[in-house]
Amino acid sequence: MRNSKLLASAFFLIILFASCNFSRTYINREEDKQEAVQVVDQFYDKLAKGNYDAVDALFSSEFWKVTSKEKLHNLLIKKKEKLGSLKSKVLAKWETKKIEGSNSSANYALLYDNKYDKFEAKETFRLVLEQNQIRIIAFNINSDAFLQ
Repeated sequence: MRNSKLLASAFFLIILFASCNFSRTYINREEDKQEAVQVVDQFYDKLAKGNYDAVDALFSSEFWKVTSKEKLHNLLIKKKEKLGSLKSKVLAKWETKKIEGSNSSANYALLYDNKYDKFEAKETFRLVLEQNQIRIIAFNINSDAFLQ
């Protein structure tokens, strides 16, 4: 009888620990923001040089499921035509959530208020952790330049 209780207790503990997910969650941590900002800085640097193939490498595989490289390149070319060159960029708002552990993930949202030669623009980036690298999953630009 004692052995069966001991066996049942051991079995229960094994099931309990096997079903546990050990993780730690970080919300709006400065170092996570800095990691995401570095990726966006690379985006702007490569874009300023007109190196679209290098820009492509910064986007996630999920992004490429819904957007072709041709569409992205056309958008970036149109952005350059309508806005001109980037004069200044200011990170206006940011949010991060990083989970480390059994089910690791990371999500980042950055909003920039940018000034270009011809117009101002609000540019939003959503980024995710993909195969241990931060990648852009969504990019949005709002500017009056596109209304003309």
